[in-house]
Amino acid sequence: AAPPEASAGDSAGASLDESLARIRTAFGDELAAIAYDFGERGWNDEAGAALSLVRLTRDRDPGRQYIFLPESAWKNASGLKADFAERIDDSRVRYAAQLVVLAKQHVGDGPGAAVWQVLHEALFWNPDAEEVRTFLGHRGKPGDWQVYGEKLRVRQASRNHPVMNWPSGSWIEVSTDHFTISSIAGQASTVELAESAERWRWVWQQVFFDFWNDSQRLAKTLGGSTPKRNSRRFEIVLFADKESYVRQLQQRVPGIEHSTGYYSDQQKISFFYVSDQASVTSTWRHELTHQFFQESVRARPGVFDQGWLWLGEGIAMYMESLQDFGSHVTLGGFDASRLQFSRIRKLREDFYVPVSEISSLPLAQFQARPDLRNLYSQSAGVTQMLMTADGGRYRAGLVDFLRTLYAGKVKNEAFEKMVGLGLAEIDSRYGDFLRVDSAQVRDFLLAPEAVTELALPVANLDDDAMESLGRCRNLVWLDLSGMEVTAGRMERLGGCDQLRQLFLSHGRIGRGALKQLKQLDRLEEIDFSGSDLDDATLGELTGCGAMTSLSLNNTRITDASIPVLAALPALTSVSLAGTRLTPAGRQKLQSTRPGLTIQ
Repeated sequence: AAPPEASAGDSAGASLDESLARIRTAFGDELAAIAYDFGERGWNDEAGAALSLVRLTRDRDPGRQYIFLPESAWKNASGLKADFAERIDDSRVRYAAQLVVLAKQHVGDGPGAAVWQVLHEALFWNPDAEEVRTFLGHRGKPGDWQVYGEKLRVRQASRNHPVMNWPSGSWIEVSTDHFTISSIAGQASTVELAESAERWRWVWQQVFFDFWNDSQRLAKTLGGSTPKRNSRRFEIVLFADKESYVRQLQQRVPGIEHSTGYYSDQQKISFFYVSDQASVTSTWRHELTHQFFQESVRARPGVFDQGWLWLGEGIAMYMESLQDFGSHVTLGGFDASRLQFSRIRKLREDFYVPVSEISSLPLAQFQARPDLRNLYSQSAGVTQMLMTADGGRYRAGLVDFLRTLYAGKVKNEAFEKMVGLGLAEIDSRYGDFLRVDSAQVRDFLLAPEAVTELALPVANLDDDAMESLGRCRNLVWLDLSGMEVTAGRMERLGGCDQLRQLFLSHGRIGRGALKQLKQLDRLEEIDFSGSDLDDATLGELTGCGAMTSLSLNNTRITDASIPVLAALPALTSVSLAGTRLTPAGRQKLQSTRPGLTIQ
């Protein structure tokens, strides 16, 4: 590797972001050339491995944050040729050195989060960078570094639990550097939670560095001072299942049966239960986010009692968007689960409450609103916009505002001054942020096998984007409302063999498009409401044997569609408001299919 001083080549006066963009592009180009070279030799595995690294440098999704987690050693995929490892090793070590130089040059210039994350990225590319390990406060020595979750202790409790009153010997305690977990769920599940919690804390610590630390202290660390350590352990209570979770907490926490996890800011404990449902794991991240914010600084109690609850919950929901790729994670992205419902509320249902209005709502009033679920969806969307829009332009100011909020020092117009964006401007920009285009779907669907739901109203995707959707093999529901669907586009969804719900409302349905749905043999529900669906097009659904529900409201179908509907063997419900079916036609359909619910 070239000496660090010679490899950074930082342009005079360039910001950290500008310098990072330049060297990431150059490194990505270098990796792409390696990929091309190996591809020309027919070494497809090596070429693919190099291209995956290009996506971490030059070709990043601007709508996501990329957070790198510390590993003890560089991980090369097994079976790749030695030539590949040698060429990658040379490039990655040189690039890591450039990152360290940039971190040193720009520390103290502004918020510390960017520098802190650059140091972690440098360590990802070169885990043997002892200097960076020292900056980050890692223990150990070269070849034997301690990273998250490795210092883990398990012991059988020899006392009654001080909160849950579990008898001595009936529960275990698992502790790491930053967590203490009391559990009746068994050792394997508890250790798994402990290791995951440590990973999530690493992510939170990087994203919100300026909440718990500051750039001046970081500058001293890079100058040789001892790095700041957070010695506090976060407490978690883990139950074996939801039944025991509800039974033992329902007297303490009214409504606990409706939750999948709970953080008590009074007791400073998170309460979880073991489940194989992904939604429960998302709740763990959500509640731990509340805990990290509340307990990592001297926070006042009842932070959101008088307002801004939407932001506190929005940040926790943003952390739910985490996608774990092993040695790095991403946050945000158009495919974030919470963002799908944000789009539905705003773009399809036209639901939106001005941010100024919900910001001033006391906690009790916010939670008592009948549109609470919709407000949560909006909060998730607005917060993700503030964290990722315009290359993360507003992120540092938002974190600064959160720190002020938790300290109880918020003054009038503090948000606008710190974030640099007025509340009314958020209202006007929100809809555009939510809209998805073909390039996003085509280029930045990073983990298609992990996607289970996508709401893409008014997206009007091209064929290549539809091809990308076809790789989402675990997709359960898909909203393409407002889109023009053609036979070619629908054919590309053939890989979505788990799809059960499809929304095609207020769109144009091309001839031959619905014939392609026969390849989706689990498709049960389609919403055609407000589309240009007619009798001829509906007839193409013949043979869709799994179809149980159709919404045909305000379409152009007539009595001529009755034989088609009657011939769908699994159909149990159909909505026909605003169609051209006559009363006699409806009666005929009902008499032909007496068990059919006609709305």
